[in-house]
Parts: sequence; structure tokens; C-alpha cells
Amino acid sequence: MEILPQGFAVTRRGDRREYFDRDVDALSCAFHADIEKGERQGATRSFRVWVGGEHRPIALDSYLAPGGADPLKELIDRLIDASVARAEHKLRQGGAVEGPKWRLDATAFHFGPSAAIALVDVTAIDEFGGRLCIWRRGTPKAVFRIPINSRNAIVLLRVLRSQLKNQAVASPKQPEEADDLGRILFERRQAYLLAAIILAMGIIVAAAAIFTPDPFIVFMAAAIFAAVGGFILFFQARTFRCHQRGLVLSTLLGKRTLRYAEIEEFTYEAVRHFGTNRTYKGSELAMTFSPDRASGAKTIEFDARIYAPDLDLESLRDFISRTVARRMKERLANDGVVEWTPGLSFVADGLVYREARFIGRAKAQTIPYWRCERFAFADGVFKVFSPDDNLPLISEKTRSRNFFPGYLLLCELTGKSA
Repeated sequence: MEILPQGFAVTRRGDRREYFDRDVDALSCAFHADIEKGERQGATRSFRVWVGGEHRPIALDSYLAPGGADPLKELIDRLIDASVARAEHKLRQGGAVEGPKWRLDATAFHFGPSAAIALVDVTAIDEFGGRLCIWRRGTPKAVFRIPINSRNAIVLLRVLRSQLKNQAVASPKQPEEADDLGRILFERRQAYLLAAIILAMGIIVAAAAIFTPDPFIVFMAAAIFAAVGGFILFFQARTFRCHQRGLVLSTLLGKRTLRYAEIEEFTYEAVRHFGTNRTYKGSELAMTFSPDRASGAKTIEFDARIYAPDLDLESLRDFISRTVARRMKERLANDGVVEWTPGLSFVADGLVYREARFIGRAKAQTIPYWRCERFAFADGVFKVFSPDDNLPLISEKTRSRNFFPGYLLLCELTGKSA
């Protein structure tokens, strides 16, 4: 690959071909996290370019080390910007932009065999779970999803976002209802499939009883399957939904709703598990969202076994942490003190720390912010070091309540990057 002033050149097996930016018919771009033992070690950027009517795209993939620069970023940004500009010009001239199973014109977004959404009814477009999602007015669930790395998906994202922004400026914002949580961003369903499989096995075993000489024993086995499947369905099966303005946890026994504005405390824990020879066996993820007592809402807890980082849940963790951190900062400014974890509190000029002991905690000591020079994480423990000491000033478990919101606030107060 060679980047040229107004194009690029690709050499394959000694065959060098040059292309202008205007020769690009379509493109796609996506990032994939590279996972090792449950942790992200970097990312692979996949970029595809369809040029000059060629059926086969040019694949430009690069491994990006953590914090490393993308060697093709300048070219990729240039090609995407040019493609978006051409798409917008085409729409103004009455044309259309197309991708797999979709077409966008100046008035509507068409998808599937015959479905269409007027652009005035499109309320949002965003990326979740590696897919590009589009929402229609009056419908909380996304009505259209395609992989973000599909042909022209990145162009569709940029063009529609620009049009939605222009619509928002032109029309006044509609007031939201008190019980309206907005569109569904993503959801996680748990144990429904397992319960369905066990119940189906019970039905199969019960049906087989008519072919056995002693059906009682078979019916007992079927009853056990039914009991286990029913227990899982009623007490473990659940759906965790992340909405635009709040969270919902639904089970067959009821539903809990919690708006982001009501969340007072947030606890997050991720524990990696390893088998023999340090083989990674997945991570146990747990999140607890606790409301302000005055709100009357109930706590929502979500836990899951994951085998690769879940970008949607990580984004939710960061968003909630920032939201709670802002409230902690406001209370610190108003009251002069705000509790962080059970052993840490923020005051105007430092941290009040009570070290955990075998029984209880030690006497409180105040550590000025200027002494909090270096931060480190190791095996679920957060450590703070002073400029002239190798022993940590502070050791606190990251699973403590409000740890991540407080960590963001500490980074802000000490001028460190999170």
C-alpha cells in the first residue's frame, strides 16, 4: 500500500495499480478487539475498499497495539470523508446510496423486500454489539440492523447522523414522558434457551413413555426435567435492557425499572477464571445499580459469564461511572466531603483513607492530592503511590461500591488520565 496525494497504490505479486479517491465505489471499516486470556491486547482494524467497479474489494487490515497509531488513519479518514461527501451530493441530486439489503434516498430509508421509513420518522442511528442500528419514531426497538463492517455501513452512519442533526436543529425537542425510557440500545437475555432445552427434553421423555413397559419411571424422569426447567425459567431466566434513559430488568415474576438520574451508587466487578495450564475459562461479570433512597426505585443487579470483552456493557459501565462521578463532584463542592468507598472519602484538599485490617479499619488519615502521583491495578486491587515511595499509600478493592465513579473523579482532581 502506498498513499498518494489524491489516491493510493496497491501492489499485489509485483502488479502495481493506482487508484484515485474518486474511483472508490464503496467501503467498510470496523475494529475488532484482540483478546488474550479475557483481556484486550490491542485491536485489528479491517478496512475494505471497492474501486473501479471491481467485484473483489481491496482489504487493508492492520494490527493496532494498545495506544498505537493506525498507519492508514489519514488515508481512511480521507476516503470516508470523500465517500460521505459524494453520497450527500448524490442525495441532493435525487439519487440514492445503497448497501446490502438497504437503500437511502432523499426522503426515505428502504430495507428488506419492501419496507421503508420516511427520514422524518428516523429517530436515531448508532452502533451496538458490532451492528449498525436504526430506530423509528414510536418504536423502542431498532427496526434495522446490519454488521458495522458491511459494505457502505459507515457511510450510512455518517450521512444519517448528519441528517438527524439537521432535523433536530430545525424542529423543537418533544417533551419526554415521566415513564418513557426511550429507545432500547441493547439487551442481554439469560437462561431462556437453557430452560427451553430442558423443558423440551422433558416433553420428549414423557412422549417416550408410551413405548416403554414401565411408564411410571419414565414419567418421573420427565417430571424432574419439567421441575428443573420450570425453576430455571421462573427464577433464573431474565432480560436486561439498556434504554436511552434508564435500565430494565425483566423476569417472569416481575420487572424493575431504574432511570439513570436515580442511580446513586454503582458497583462493578469482573473476575477472570483459569483452568489447568492457565487456560482462560471466561470471566464472571457483576454490576449493581443502586438508586437514591428518595426515588423509591429498587436496585438492579446484573451478572453474566462472558468469554470476551462485551463492548456494550463496558460502555454502560463507563457512562454510569461518569454520571455518578458528576454527582459526587457536585456534593464535594457543596458539602466539602463525599464518601467514595467504605474506606475512602474525598475532601477539599485530599483523600481520607482508612486502611482495611483483618478486623475493621485503621484510623483515618488524610492524603493530599499532590501525593497521589501514580496509580496501578493488580488482581482487583487499586493502588496509589507517592512520588518518593515504593509502597502504596492506598490499597482498595475495585469491587467496592462506587469505585469506578470515584476513580474518574480522582483522575480529574489529580490531573491524571483515566
